[in-house]
Amino acid sequence: MTGNANFAAAVKREYFPYFTQGKKITINAIQLHAIKDDELPSITASGHDLQELTTALNDAGAFQLSLAPDPDVLVREQQAHVFILIKYSLESA
Repeated sequence: MTGNANFAAAVKREYFPYFTQGKKITINAIQLHAIKDDELPSITASGHDLQELTTALNDAGAFQLSLAPDPDVLVREQQAHVFILIKYSLESA
């Protein structure tokens, strides 16, 4: 995040726990959490089509995640400690 581009990552099916194998994963939310000056700011990422991400994950085995910086959590600082939490639910495949 220290450059000019958005944070970008491929989120692969294999990154999810073993017990999710053979089940449909539904992406419910993408949250960002940071540790900053003894505080824990958090936001829920917006602007993502969660159904589209769910379909890509289940059909193609991965989805591309792009997150723009914000002033509170995903900041452009080299020493920033930011964590992405993907909330999901499972259905039998």
